[in-house]
Amino acid sequence: MTNAGRPSLALIGCGRMGQALLAGWLKQKLDYNITVVQPSPLPPTFPQAGYNCIPKLNYKKTFDIIVFAVKPQILDEVAAGYVDAVHDASIVVSIAAGKKIATFERIFGDKQPVIRAMPNTPAAVGKGITAFSANNVTSQDACKTVSNLFTPCGETLWLATEQEMDAVTAISGSGPAYIFYFIESFTAAAESLGLSKEKAIKLARQTVIGAAALAESEADISAKTLRENVTSPGGTTQAALSILMDGSMDDILKHAVSAAKNRSRELSN
Repeated sequence: MTNAGRPSLALIGCGRMGQALLAGWLKQKLDYNITVVQPSPLPPTFPQAGYNCIPKLNYKKTFDIIVFAVKPQILDEVAAGYVDAVHDASIVVSIAAGKKIATFERIFGDKQPVIRAMPNTPAAVGKGITAFSANNVTSQDACKTVSNLFTPCGETLWLATEQEMDAVTAISGSGPAYIFYFIESFTAAAESLGLSKEKAIKLARQTVIGAAALAESEADISAKTLRENVTSPGGTTQAALSILMDGSMDDILKHAVSAAKNRSRELSN
């Protein structure tokens, strides 16, 4: 880093995902001078120490890392306002869905290190996964630095090409919504068996939470084996799986993620 003393880090936008990142940085006590640019005040329950929060950057300053966490619709306009806030080695990071690396190269120049990141909403509780893609002038040290910024939010994954980002969007970016929808449907099915709404919600949610926790703790065991461990021949689980595994669910899921991938591609053009 070129600045004297601690490296400087700017977080532009601090909505839900920005707050998840900032909370992780503060919890890990990362050794950065952190500036948050956020027009509206952060929630009063959010930590108030360890960073400088301003509504607008109205003074001349360069940062070693700039993380753009604003909505894609306003990203171009916002980023253009920070052209003078970078030096030659500054790392520009974006978590704006659908915004390609080329967008930032047009704004900051193709010699500027740029990393595109795709976190997902479980990052807010440290259980997310963030996928990354970098332009060809970004060093391995820069990639490692940015990985460390996102590890408080969960796992990290580097992609071979930026083209893979559309598939990542369809799977991990949008994926939590698919799981939440499954919980909705699972709850409705429980109610159809005569359970009260309260009991149905608790049973459905905790079953999914518990199964996910088991999959995490038994990471060396495949999902297929975990499923088989619950399934007794001729038992109740097998009766249900004979319906679920007739092929239609596989087809529906493939169609669903393909639709998400195609839409991601359309939005990034």
